[in-house]
Formats: sequence, structure tokens, C-alpha cells
Amino acid sequence: DKSDAFKERQRPGLLIIFPVIPGSGKSSLCNGVTPAALGIGDGREVVVRAGDRVKGKYYPVVEREKYEDPSSIYIADKNGAPSSWRTILDICTKSQGFPIAVVPDILAFCDTSIVSTVEKSRGNSVEIRYNYPYSLHYLAVCMLRVLQRKPSSHDGKLDSGCQTACMIVVMFFCLYRDVTTEKLLARLSKRGNSNSNPVITVPFFAKEELPNLPDDLDKVVRDAISLHYTMDAQGAKSTRKRCAEFELHLRNTLILHADFLQDLTCAEKDSKASFISQMSDQVHSLNDSYEVDESDKVSHVRLVSIDIDYSAVHDILRALAKDNSSAPEILCNLPEKTGHNDDSSDSDRFIEKTHVTLAHHSEMSQEEIQSRFGSIVGLAVEIQVKSLIYSTNVAALEIEVAETFESDVSQILPQPFKDFQHITVWCAKGFRGVESHALPSGVKNGEAKKIMLDKPIILKGTVTFW
Repeated sequence: DKSDAFKERQRPGLLIIFPVIPGSGKSSLCNGVTPAALGIGDGREVVVRAGDRVKGKYYPVVEREKYEDPSSIYIADKNGAPSSWRTILDICTKSQGFPIAVVPDILAFCDTSIVSTVEKSRGNSVEIRYNYPYSLHYLAVCMLRVLQRKPSSHDGKLDSGCQTACMIVVMFFCLYRDVTTEKLLARLSKRGNSNSNPVITVPFFAKEELPNLPDDLDKVVRDAISLHYTMDAQGAKSTRKRCAEFELHLRNTLILHADFLQDLTCAEKDSKASFISQMSDQVHSLNDSYEVDESDKVSHVRLVSIDIDYSAVHDILRALAKDNSSAPEILCNLPEKTGHNDDSSDSDRFIEKTHVTLAHHSEMSQEEIQSRFGSIVGLAVEIQVKSLIYSTNVAALEIEVAETFESDVSQILPQPFKDFQHITVWCAKGFRGVESHALPSGVKNGEAKKIMLDKPIILKGTVTFW
């Protein structure tokens, strides 16, 4: 009857995701997956939703359809990059379902450390090292597969007719920057079904050990990754011509070694058979109840900041008060930390949680915040303090954030979204720290004053989520 049918639809289901890159073969795996192929006889529906065929935003569609039928085996035929993981896990929680990540074998899905030279500006470059969860062999094969698609044959228009097809695949590869295999599995496994492994590993390469990539192919793939980060640093417009020129070089090199790359991969039917078999095992491991550990939920990030030691900031303010007769009166009696609420505007106050804002939740989605900053939380960053700017309402130290931070090798630091980089140090009653953004314009119109330091002072801070 209807009540029994409703209860059946409320059982826990699965959300199958592909944290991979274009050309990985995910759509081939998804084609033809049916309840019969999976041996399902308990009324569960199998839904295959191809991202390239959805008009508008993809995940709201997934959320609606999964919520309408929680018991479904829902296959999200889309490249599930890290920026989408929080959304995917939220959908699973709301629909009381379990995420299953589909990844290639260990020769493709393996930690790869790449050192690249990235141009930040003309004549100014830096070496960076990032880890990725996929091998260069895997990236090369995926690019070749995309390149071998006939023009206008792909629903998402990512085929040989796309002028930057190979570099788009590189872009997807770079979305996994500083995501190791361990991080990927840990992030997507915490809300898995306790009766099964929350990961499906499908064969990708036919060999147990891979030969080295030919030198010219290895170099061009690495150079493609370096170019992608140069595009990030300089902006796409300034490097568009170089990207188009490099795409041609990349394509020619891939075609030159096409036989070598194709010889490395296993047959599609073998990957498909393995995928179907493991999918069937996942479905048959499902219980009728939904039990997960909710302690792993990712907290909502309100602010991304570089936190600076309060005493170090106040040492600079004391020195300014001592050396400058024009210093504002507020610097004459600097207090010790009292633990007051910085957000309270019911009195004059010095800001105790001194920090540089890198991003605010009103400017970026949670997925973007996690993707852009998640891998650098806890790392030390150097800043230069250049001046004090103050008005009757607010005071701030004007600073400059280093473009890189030191780990094993220099890495590029995402810069603050606002042009005026600063540390708010004081607010008058009735005013909040956000007023600091108007200080530079206040200097121009005479409503604020600036005191330059004799020379910049170096401080160190830590990247933090609030």
C-alpha cells in the first residue's frame, strides 16, 4: 500500500560521486547502470544524472531529487571537485544517504608532489610545491582522451573543438591542489555506511608498474600546471594568448605519444565490470536505518584571517606614540587584554583579536572558502606594517601581506579580497571594525590621518578559520 511504499522510499540510499577530472571515463562507467545490472529487487530506483545535461546549477537538482527519493541509488555523473564536497555531504545528511566516492586505481590515484616555477609578474617568479592526489600519467591520459573526442560530440563541449580543451583538464587537476589521497578519502568517508568501504576503486591502468613518461611529455605536462598558476597570479586576460599557444604545443606532444599513453590503460569493459560489481556490493550492504557520526560536520566559516599577536601589534603602537608627537591620544594608554567582545560597539575599545581579513563568508561560499584556504590553515604568514591610519571613529595599521609563505618550498598565498590590507586596532563607541575600509578615502578627503613608519616592521601571523 501507499504507506509501505513511502517507508521504502525513506530508507537510506547512496550518492555516488566522482572526485576526478575530465577524461577519466566516468560517463562510460555510468552508462547503462540499471537496477537489474546491480541486482536490485527491493524497489530502489537507480538515477544517473549527467552534469553536462543539466540546465542551470547541478547540485540543487541533485538535492531536490535525492530528497524526493532518499532510498535511490543516485549516480552523480559529474567531476566532483573539492569545492563541491561540503554540498555533497550536506545533501547526504538531509536525505539520510551515504556518499560513495569512485576513484581510479593506485597508479592513478596516488600522491604526486610537483615543483613548478610560477610567474607572478613579468620578470618575477617563485618556485612552488603542491601535492595532488593524481599522477601525471593519469593527467596525460585524461587530456588525450578529451583531445580524441570529435568536435561537437560532447554535451559539455569539452572536446577537440574546444580551443583550450587540454588546459581545461589541467585546470580541473589543479582544483585538487594540496589535497592528498588521505585527505580526499578522509573527507568523503566520514559519513559512509559502516557496513561497507565508502570508496569504489576501478581499474584505470592495465599495468602493475608504469614506465616513466617520455621526457618531452613529462615536461609539457609540468609546464601546463605551472602555466595554470601563472594565469591565476597574473589574471586570465594577460595570459590568454600564451595559453592558446601552449595548448597547441600540449596537443602536439600528446598526439605524438598517443600510442604510448593508450597502451597504459585497461579495457573499458574491465573498468565497467569492476564498477558494477562493487556498486552491487554497496547496495546490498545498506540497512533500513541511517546511523552516522555527526561529530565530523564542518563548522560554518565566518571569516578567514591571518591572526596576529596582540602584544606585537601594541608594541608597534607604543613605538609610534613615543616617536611621533602627532600620534592620536588613544595610543597614550594602551590596555592589556581584557577579554571583551570585539564586536560590541557600546564603548571605545582596542581590538583584541588582531587580524588581517583574507575573506568573509558574505563574499565567498563555504565551498570556495574550503577549496581556496582549507589547505593553508595553520600556516605562518609574514606581513609588513607600513603605517597607522586613523580617524575619530577607527584606527588601523596599513600592512602588506607576503605573496608567498614558506613550507618546504615557497607557495602562493591567496591575497585579501579588499584593496586596503590592514589590521583594525581601535574603534570608537558606536563603530565597528568594518569602518576601517573607508580610511584610505578618509585620508584623501581630510577625514583621516596617516603616520608612516620610518621603515616597515615585519610581523608573523597564522592563517585561521573563525
